[in-house]
Amino acid sequence: MASKGTKRILLIADLHCGHRVGLTPPGWQYKEEGWSEKWRQIQAECWKWWVSTITRLRPFYAALVLGDLIDGASPRSGGTEAITTDRQTQVDMAIKALSYVHAPNWNFVRGTPYHAGDAEDWEDRVAGYFEAQANTDVVKIGDHDSPEIADTGLVFDIKHEPKSKPREEWTKANGLGKEDLENMVWAEAAYRPRADIILRAHMHRYIRVEGCRPATGRPWTSALLPALQAMGTKYGARRCSVLVDYGLAWVDVEPDGRWQWNALVAHIKSQAASTTLL
Repeated sequence: MASKGTKRILLIADLHCGHRVGLTPPGWQYKEEGWSEKWRQIQAECWKWWVSTITRLRPFYAALVLGDLIDGASPRSGGTEAITTDRQTQVDMAIKALSYVHAPNWNFVRGTPYHAGDAEDWEDRVAGYFEAQANTDVVKIGDHDSPEIADTGLVFDIKHEPKSKPREEWTKANGLGKEDLENMVWAEAAYRPRADIILRAHMHRYIRVEGCRPATGRPWTSALLPALQAMGTKYGARRCSVLVDYGLAWVDVEPDGRWQWNALVAHIKSQAASTTLL
């Protein structure tokens, strides 16, 4: 629990609700044994981790949610990896999962059109649900936003997808430095605030760099957020070797503007591989 006067900001991304290893509330988890037993175990373990972690970390002052809340219609795999391809049902799943956060302030940014809708912005429906709740103060959804935490001066720069670069570059930290550089260019052109914390998602990896701005002495950090979709996509299994990081991050902000970065990457035991005895 955060200390009195501290504002805790939850940072999450890539729920992919509707996918067999997306964040899946109990009402939609596989029940039958057999071919789906592996996925059922992953769904249950990931959900238990999500609820217990969020409950332990509450209360939150705000939640920043960086897109791909739903998995979409899955046309490339013919829906064979989906619990459901009905996107309204996927929206309902995302709302159910995020309802455990209990934050009064929300800032969403939209994910990739393949998942969240080429013609429709389905994630707007998730934001709209929280906007309609009596216990929320501020709810916003955009594509690239600069939320500032009230009375602290702490500024974020949030966007779902990082600057397009080869995947190999994102196994190192140099891609994150380029995100900070782009923020500086936009800020110097007076089109975007200079950010203290730059957040990106999409890669399902947790990587962070930090430093201190020479001109002001203020600390800064730039991070790729871990995902809330576990390992289990055909694309990842057959074409990628990079580890998927399952987890979340949060920032504790003090009244004087000082802040502390925190992150948790879970070890999902039901995903661990074993040898095949021949």
